[in-house]
Amino acid sequence: MLPISTRTQGYVKKTDCTEVSVFQGGISKKHIWAQLNRLKEIFPDLDEYFLKELKEAFINNGFTDERIEQSVNHVINTCHYKKPYIALFIDFDIRFKVYSFEQFREMIYKNGRTLYGKYSLVKLPNKEKGYYVKNEDIERYGLQLFSDYKDEQRNAKEHQN
Repeated sequence: MLPISTRTQGYVKKTDCTEVSVFQGGISKKHIWAQLNRLKEIFPDLDEYFLKELKEAFINNGFTDERIEQSVNHVINTCHYKKPYIALFIDFDIRFKVYSFEQFREMIYKNGRTLYGKYSLVKLPNKEKGYYVKNEDIERYGLQLFSDYKDEQRNAKEHQN
């Protein structure tokens, strides 16, 4: 696996929430080159310099293998130009919003208790504490509820003893 950029992979902090990419995982040179070769076949006017820069952009922007493949598919399906440009790939992402306990409490204060049934606490990769996410996003992206995560940890400890 190649090193990912120094920013926290897949997490973009906003003032009222954090946005998390649905694409998590690593990146491999083999997968990058497979996708670049697909692009070369579909857009034969792309030169080696463009492909090299695109490869670097994927790495520097914290892409995963899955996000690279999805961005390439997106550009192939939507590009109206003879040659795509790098921003078309880099701009591609699918994100959902997560809220810390403090942020969620502030939302409840501003919007009322009706939000309680619309959000649940989930476990995010590489994060110790839970975050609140809309229930529809939990279902759409197959996120793990924080209570399920805690149950798994408790069961694992019981089996160790």
